[in-house]
Amino acid sequence: QRRVHGGHSLFGLLQLKAGQYVLDWGSGCGTKLRMAERYYNATGLGLDAIPRAVEYAQSQSRCSRYCNTDATQLDWIPDNTFDHVYGFCTFCYVPQERLCDTLSQVLRVLRPGGTFLCAANYNVKSEQGKESQDMHSYASSCHKRVLAPQYPGLIMQQFGVGFLGEVWTKYRPEKNILKSVHWFKPKSE
Repeated sequence: QRRVHGGHSLFGLLQLKAGQYVLDWGSGCGTKLRMAERYYNATGLGLDAIPRAVEYAQSQSRCSRYCNTDATQLDWIPDNTFDHVYGFCTFCYVPQERLCDTLSQVLRVLRPGGTFLCAANYNVKSEQGKESQDMHSYASSCHKRVLAPQYPGLIMQQFGVGFLGEVWTKYRPEKNILKSVHWFKPKSE
């Protein structure tokens, strides 16, 4: 129930429409893309680093595709491919020195007029055992230094718990930790 409610909140925010193409950055077992197919008649590409998750996601999907890859390297995806991009609790695993470049690559594959949403758990530990970076402050710094100059008119918004976090706090009130950052790519660059 939490996943269904969370997916509808996500797709409502993105204003997902039939026929749109989305990138699920860190797709795991593909739950969100399957929801996009089932409830919104949209399709997409899911990227994940875990082969078994990708295999399972692909076996359950009607028309979306999944790829086992290093999602920090998106050179193989053409510019302006996706209507929307989202990543939940995945960007905290990108080393801080590569995060700005990864965000820039994600925005490159996002179509003008599209939305990119990333949400981070503040208390998740990376594989290296370091605390995940403060997504709000690092995203602001990256936006000012790299993203805004690269994509004129790019709008960034930050939300704390209580936006998409409502979904998690409703079902897990003891874990009030989800925060999100959104970028809106202008229609004309």
